Amino acid sequence: MNTLPGRLSRQPAPAAGEPGRLRILSQPPGAEVVIDGRRTGSRTPVNVELAPGRHTIALQHRGFENEMRNVLVQGNRQEELTVALKPVARKRFFLFR
Repeated sequence: MNTLPGRLSRQPAPAAGEPGRLRILSQPPGAEVVIDGRRTGSRTPVNVELAPGRHTIALQHRGFENEMRNVLVQGNRQEELTVALKPVARKRFFLFR
């Protein structure tokens, strides 16, 4: 699109139904990705296309606490979600004699 200096150019707004893209990363990688309560069969890192709007992203990884995030996806845009997973606290048992 050509514009003259000092002039505003107008970009057409994306259609409401166009999907947005979300790149999901975790540290450590390899977390199972659940979107809006549905298992995706994917593990981080992963790129997904989602309908515009609010979505709940859950990450599950053995030995780490489950993490959940709410994201707002906008049509025709790329967003990134990075989550640092916390190790599960190990319970310690003491034997007394």
